[in-house]
Amino acid sequence: MITHGIDLGYRTIDTAFSYGNETDVGEAVRRHPIARSEIQILTKLPGRAHGYAKARACLHQQLDSLKTDYIDTYLIHWPLPRVGLYVETWQALIDAVQEGLVRSIGVSNFTTTMIRELRDKTGVTPSVVQFECHPWWPQEALVDEVRGLSALPMAWSPLRKCQGGMLQARDLAIIAELADMRPAEAVLAWHIARGIVPVVKSRDREHLRTNLEVACRPTTAMLTSLFESIKHREPRGGDPDTHEEF
Repeated sequence: MITHGIDLGYRTIDTAFSYGNETDVGEAVRRHPIARSEIQILTKLPGRAHGYAKARACLHQQLDSLKTDYIDTYLIHWPLPRVGLYVETWQALIDAVQEGLVRSIGVSNFTTTMIRELRDKTGVTPSVVQFECHPWWPQEALVDEVRGLSALPMAWSPLRKCQGGMLQARDLAIIAELADMRPAEAVLAWHIARGIVPVVKSRDREHLRTNLEVACRPTTAMLTSLFESIKHREPRGGDPDTHEEF
């Protein structure tokens, strides 16, 4: 499926140590005729590797799994504030950039307070910030903060993993009909209109194709205003202040 995605035109592959598929990602990228330099590999450091030395060791392990000399974008997957090592871990990522092992660095599931702390204590602001975002959890304040930092916002679970009935909700169905799109397409278009990169995934080849086509369709201010009418709020992931992922 990774190979098929590249064939369709996808050029960024989102993975993580915790997903257990870095070896498969590396194999697909190596075997594809598209040059490695044209494919962006984004992966994430797991909670078990927080701390400077552990982060360094884990990075080298991931480079080996991916069979690549460098990682395009490397994120801290979760902040684990109880452990209290995310600033030290961030410094390890900064040094990895200086050594050419990583091209750009960022964070996933960090609050605005945590992001500011990284910037204030190290002088380096994340270039990418990934977070849960969908119509039931639009994260307006976080999106504004990320934009203010000139960082790239990325949404994981942009369709709420198709769970909880969001894509079947009546208000979303009305919006999709007005936009002449399917509900999933309308949601992805809403993300793009907000300047957010939706991290999509699918085991269905047709869904991969239609998801990519949404990025080529024009969006309007009307679409974003229609989504503002959705008032239901329900996250599906963990709270960054308390969630622990090792």
